[in-house]
Amino acid sequence: MKKSILALALITASGAAMAQSPNWNKIDVSYLDTDIDVNIGETSLDGFGLNGSVALSDNWMLFGDYKAVSEDANGASLDLDLLSAGAGFYESVSDNTDMFATVSVERLEVSGSGGGISASDGETGFGLGVGVRSMLTTSFELGGKVDYVNIDSEDIVRAQVNAFYYFTDNISVGLGYEMYRPSDADLDIDTLGASFRYAF
Repeated sequence: MKKSILALALITASGAAMAQSPNWNKIDVSYLDTDIDVNIGETSLDGFGLNGSVALSDNWMLFGDYKAVSEDANGASLDLDLLSAGAGFYESVSDNTDMFATVSVERLEVSGSGGGISASDGETGFGLGVGVRSMLTTSFELGGKVDYVNIDSEDIVRAQVNAFYYFTDNISVGLGYEMYRPSDADLDIDTLGASFRYAF
């Protein structure tokens, strides 16, 4: 009986030891499909995303997120570039889950052309965000984040969720969704992404 109890205790302890916290040293490359819905209609763009983070210590990290999507049709073009970069603080709330908060510089650039006319505009602002990352198993991660963004005195809510499957400790693939909602404009931006992640 004592041997059985000891064996069970060792198995339980081994399982606890295998609990894995999220890795903050990572680079993601993504294919993006973005829908822009305004009061005069809807358009679909595609492109790529590049984001990542690096841990500075047990609780602090730097991060960056760049997205570039575009559409060319019927002699007209539309390009949308989004950049978010900053620093964050993260804290383990369990063996496999981290909560985090971020502050960021935000950049939005839009350009387009058609009918012999072209125009472009860009604005810079800031963002404040909170989120969570959790390794539900040693191979499956689920995460989410909500940001308040202010660009050119415009209040914006940005929310995202993602899931990653790890083939190894370093290699994973994932799917994600992000919504971008300005408060004072009839504009919805929704993005679906498929990502490849390298963690180091």
